[in-house]
Amino acid sequence: MWHNEAYAPIPVSFQDVGGYFASPPGESVDGTLYPWGWDSPDFDDSQWETPAVPQFWRAEITRMRGSTLTGEGAKWQLIPRSIPQMEETLIRFDQVRRTQGIDTDGAFLRREGDLVIRARTKATLLLDQAHLTNAYTVVQLSGGAGSQVTMTFAEALLDAEGQKGNRNEIEGKSIRGIRDVIRPDGGENRQYHSLWFRTYRYVQLDIETANQSLRIHDLHGIFTGYPFELKAKFSSNLDWLKDVWEIDWRVARLCAWETYFDTPYYEQLQYIGDTRIQGLVTLYMSDDDRLVRQAISHFDWSRMPEGITASRYPSDLPQYIPTFSLIWIAMVHDYWMHRDDEAYVRSMLPGIRGVIGWYERRMDATGLVGPIPWWPFVDWADGWNMGKPPGASDGHSIMVNLQLVYALQRAAELEDHFGLKEEGRRFRVLADVI
Repeated sequence: MWHNEAYAPIPVSFQDVGGYFASPPGESVDGTLYPWGWDSPDFDDSQWETPAVPQFWRAEITRMRGSTLTGEGAKWQLIPRSIPQMEETLIRFDQVRRTQGIDTDGAFLRREGDLVIRARTKATLLLDQAHLTNAYTVVQLSGGAGSQVTMTFAEALLDAEGQKGNRNEIEGKSIRGIRDVIRPDGGENRQYHSLWFRTYRYVQLDIETANQSLRIHDLHGIFTGYPFELKAKFSSNLDWLKDVWEIDWRVARLCAWETYFDTPYYEQLQYIGDTRIQGLVTLYMSDDDRLVRQAISHFDWSRMPEGITASRYPSDLPQYIPTFSLIWIAMVHDYWMHRDDEAYVRSMLPGIRGVIGWYERRMDATGLVGPIPWWPFVDWADGWNMGKPPGASDGHSIMVNLQLVYALQRAAELEDHFGLKEEGRRFRVLADVI
């Protein structure tokens, strides 16, 4: 695999963000190693490596739903995209909130003038987007050979106790978060575009120049997100409820990209427990159900041979929360209640039976589900070890058993609807026994 030497990842630690982090790393870009002009027609690419062309049988293995005469297939196979391309919209920072080592009115943020950092200077600027967003960052600059521009991204600033407090307040607060680093080569009108989007309200620029001044012509973001359109309407004579509606829509946009996210800043993973709620919000506020349907399919594909789904998918590190598989059954039921898509819903029935069978094999002589392996998480309740309700690990948890009843009732409705009365009857009997 070829590696562009201009780029290097910046690992993100627990200390960097103050918690668990499951999103892409920061980026370090060395302008002296970047192949400037590669995107122009007259660029000399004679030194580029020639890509390898796979032999016919290799291509057959990896083509969509393909196989060889002997039935061999690749681990990953291409399928048609089921969702639209992501939205990309230019956005500009609202203002510069504070500076150190330099003065500016923020003209460079509006493309009304350059930000000039003189040679052998250290400068810090805190930029405010005025709201949380997901965006690729774009920096256009000239000069600055030997300098370094560090961008730190955060949802909010922190006080001395590590608390965020009022997000609008910056006095006595500092920034902590994901970092990108740019090392300019000294050329003119260089444009740096992040490889992955960042989630931020605040961005702090820490700039240190060497023997050449640095001119920043422009710094802006390219907002990205699933292209949902708000179709629902809500009205109330209570202003705070209107605010909740706006907050909900903003969260729905920020936590939806090519999959749903637990959180775009800390954890760009699609969990069943979160996604069921996000899916319902999507169905009520927008008329676009494609991301919901994709999520249901993703979880179905994540299934282990024993029958339960993974807790999150796609994920390089598999994780299994058996209680989330019960929520997946409810997701399928939700979709059936809101959409006329009979063939698709029916295709999920074997997976639903697989989940129920996994639990059924763990029911003991009491008629209740015994010890649950993996991580039987329910909620981060006070007094529960790692979100596990009493009895989840050693057996007969009322919470887990009632969740199973809830899933059985919904599965029975689906089986009955599709004329599979015996399966529906069997699920209701299991629920009654519990």
